[in-house]
Amino acid sequence: MPEGRTCCRCGEGVVQEFSRDLAAEFPPKYWSETFYSVLCANCESHLKALLEKVKGHRAPEANDPLQKGFHYEMEGSNLVFTEAYHMIRGHCCRSGCKHCVYGFKTPYAS
Repeated sequence: MPEGRTCCRCGEGVVQEFSRDLAAEFPPKYWSETFYSVLCANCESHLKALLEKVKGHRAPEANDPLQKGFHYEMEGSNLVFTEAYHMIRGHCCRSGCKHCVYGFKTPYAS
């Protein structure tokens, strides 16, 4: 791994290869959807904690109510999906969502 490379998620931190423990904890489909190639230890810990938070939850279906604070937050008049929602949803929509857990960024994302 090249020296000086930064974390794909936070843009900081010293990177490391995905640990086998982390790889085993995520659903296999996550690895085909993610745009992250390496993470720092802090981001790896964050994703592990997110996995623990969503354990036992399933993606809401069309008529299921969404829980504010778990599935979404309001930012002004905008409904913004949380990291938890994106994780249980199980795939990246490639829209450049603010809390995308798959690392997709649109060219115009800030």
